Amino acid sequence: MGTIYEDYQNARAALDRQEERFGGEHNIARTVLEEDIPRRTARLLAEVAQLDQIEYGRRRKGAARELGIGVATLDAQVQELRPKSEKSELGRAAIKFDVTEAWPDPVDGAHLLDEIAATFNRFIILPPWAAVALGLWVIHTYVFDAAEASPIVAVTSPEMRCGKTMVLEVLEPLVHRPLPASNITSAALFRIVEASKPTLLIDEADTFLTDDEELRGVLNSGHRRTAATIIRTTGENHEPRQYSTWCPKAIAKIGALPPTIEDRSIVIGMRRKSPEEKTERMRHHLLWAEFEPLRRKAVRWGSDNLGFLSESDPAVPDAIGDRAADCWRPLIAIADAVGGDWITRSRQAAVALSKREGNSSASSQLLFDIREIFKWLKADKLSSESIVEELVKMEDRPWPEWKTGKPLSKPQLSRLLKPFSIVSKTIRIPSGTIKGYELKQFADAFSRYLDSLDVTTSQATPAEGSEEFH
Repeated sequence: MGTIYEDYQNARAALDRQEERFGGEHNIARTVLEEDIPRRTARLLAEVAQLDQIEYGRRRKGAARELGIGVATLDAQVQELRPKSEKSELGRAAIKFDVTEAWPDPVDGAHLLDEIAATFNRFIILPPWAAVALGLWVIHTYVFDAAEASPIVAVTSPEMRCGKTMVLEVLEPLVHRPLPASNITSAALFRIVEASKPTLLIDEADTFLTDDEELRGVLNSGHRRTAATIIRTTGENHEPRQYSTWCPKAIAKIGALPPTIEDRSIVIGMRRKSPEEKTERMRHHLLWAEFEPLRRKAVRWGSDNLGFLSESDPAVPDAIGDRAADCWRPLIAIADAVGGDWITRSRQAAVALSKREGNSSASSQLLFDIREIFKWLKADKLSSESIVEELVKMEDRPWPEWKTGKPLSKPQLSRLLKPFSIVSKTIRIPSGTIKGYELKQFADAFSRYLDSLDVTTSQATPAEGSEEFH
């Protein structure tokens, strides 16, 4: 016996031959066409209509091939057979989250954080202090409603195969209500956040985030609890409704982050593992069971300390800027609550991870580089042309290939400086007059925008675990 479609074709051909020869008398072929094929078709449709969406996805193409129809036709038939409450667009079943039972006894928070940080180091080669940040952020996902801000964990790398996805894979069985997504629309994002307050784990953001301005806006809006709402219209009457965007979020991306996202993130810059660096092989299907005690302990610790964290206003290092302080304050509050060496380690991690290449905007980087140029040349006034010439010599900066591979120009320099109220003017030099800038024009901008940058670019970062941190 072949597929239902093949048997139908064979019976149809046999019936045609029979009718041509004997004038259409009843025979086996007609029985197959009129009774057996419809019965088998109905049985198969009923069978696949009872499957959940995951199993249906696995059998969908095979069932369509068995029936000799397209998958779209099969989808329509199956949807009609499903109970009304289950009819929906194809995809997995409605998103549901398991409830994690709290650990029965009070939990030593410092020991729990030690275990979580060590878990990351088992499987992944991380930059210094990243395990500290990730451990604190895992606990943050259980108590984020006590915080004023929720930092994005941004896992970045210059190339593929640097371990970004592995970081998300270890986070998933550790955090509260994880929801992995390799791509997500802004509409799906604010609807799932409003409904469930998950911990979003967004992978492969380089494929969609940079070009999706609306999605970036939704992600940005979720940084501060008091401002984590957006307004969208809904229904036939386009009624305006508020949606929450308040939930923990982790993003993995190749390349630089959009500046507004980076400004709200704790950035973990990954590198490809060298042949000498060894880690334990990750067995994904075992992690959920293995990490269950950690999840349960996190639930208990969070429940016991939510009130304290709601009132906490910890001091953050002066060496980090205001936005970085907003990101780190909820994590440092957790560290202060658990006590021990986590009080010091959290603050040192904040300084170390806030000191990163590209932690300022291009405009702030430009200010820093221009100040250095004035120092090198020991000048109090410089022509626009001289500044541009010096900038494009900096091979480790974006200026040599500023736009479409071409170096920064004088008009582009002017546009970058204009938001700081710095405009070129006619200056006098020994050979005459020329358009340029005086050092004193930059004094206000230097004082306002470079103090935090100076600290984080000049301080050495001690090695994690050194005595300086204890």
